[in-house]
Amino acid sequence: MRQKNVGKLAENGWTALIVDPSSEVQSSMARQLEARGFRVAAALDSPEQMQGMMDAQTQTADLLVLHLGENGDSVVERIEKLASEQNTRVIVTAQEAEADLILRTLRAGASEFLVQPVSSEEFGAAVERVVRSMVPQQQAAGQVYAVYSPKGGLGSTTVAVNLACTLARKHKNDRVAVVDAVMHGGDINVFLDMNPRYTIADLLGKEDRLDTQLLEKVMSQHSTGVWVLAEPGHATDASTVSGDDMIRLIAQLRRAFDFVVIDCEHQLTSRTLGILESADKILLLTTLSVPAVRQLQRVLDTFAQIGLADAKTYLVVNRHQTSDVLQVRDVEKTFKRPVIWRLPNDYKAADDAITRGRPFAAATPRAKLSQSYERLAVTLNSPEKAGKRPQLGARMRRMLLKSKRR
Repeated sequence: MRQKNVGKLAENGWTALIVDPSSEVQSSMARQLEARGFRVAAALDSPEQMQGMMDAQTQTADLLVLHLGENGDSVVERIEKLASEQNTRVIVTAQEAEADLILRTLRAGASEFLVQPVSSEEFGAAVERVVRSMVPQQQAAGQVYAVYSPKGGLGSTTVAVNLACTLARKHKNDRVAVVDAVMHGGDINVFLDMNPRYTIADLLGKEDRLDTQLLEKVMSQHSTGVWVLAEPGHATDASTVSGDDMIRLIAQLRRAFDFVVIDCEHQLTSRTLGILESADKILLLTTLSVPAVRQLQRVLDTFAQIGLADAKTYLVVNRHQTSDVLQVRDVEKTFKRPVIWRLPNDYKAADDAITRGRPFAAATPRAKLSQSYERLAVTLNSPEKAGKRPQLGARMRRMLLKSKRR
């Protein structure tokens, strides 16, 4: 389990610089920093005064608390140099929360952006987050689940959102994230009734400083406790996200979260392949209709051709009902692999959840469909049982061949 809180740290040798025009603010911040193990090397009134001390002090300073004055652009450039060349953590304060200014300072490498007046509780929490990034911790790699369906309309977003909410409810001490990787057209924000300010695109080009703190700045936390990373929204931003970008992002998400659920695009783009290759388990969705199963057949053939590990691909039947023409056993015999779970069909519950922007797994946890998601979450974290593959299903094969001739 990851360390969630950091208390007062004794004599660790860390040093800090404070730049703020108010002596009262300087004193308050100094007390907070000293209480967390920092030695305050200097407290200055303005960035201009900092120029003479930068070469001497910031060579060894671990943290700079910097108030942005009128010369914001030059200060942002200085932040970038400190963060990239000297690995100094920077907490920025400003009089106004301008979205462009916040984004530029965070992109430059600032760890925190606080709007004055800053309460002692807010400043203390920001310092503790910085301390967490400075303290080496042994962190177990989080589990990554990719939810993929070979065609639209099979409910992949519903499954991704409700699985993430279920994991957050069952594992209250763990951190859970859901990622909307359906570039330019994803609906996770709609399903959760959210309007995030930042997206995946805001993380591009920051591999050298991509850490938990930056992720938390870009991601938004839902009331269920799930952290949400939104899709770009604009086609121009979406086109800049590559497969390598997704691989690097997933590697960091593993370090920051215990569970990561990713809603994938239906097309096997380089981005999607990067996600599928990086995931621990792929939830391959289908319904028990002939068109959906034919698409499933194609994608499994493709997976085999590109060498995607068969052992981590798990078949999940969505919207299952006993009146389906095809049966689960037909799918298992045809593809010689088990269906690990069948999610019952409850169109009304799913549709109401989307309309209200409240996942049914959180709104109605005792409902039959929500309970099925809970058992799915348990199944995904249980050891696999080795068994003999079913033999080829002649009935299913006839139906698939018949549909191809039409």
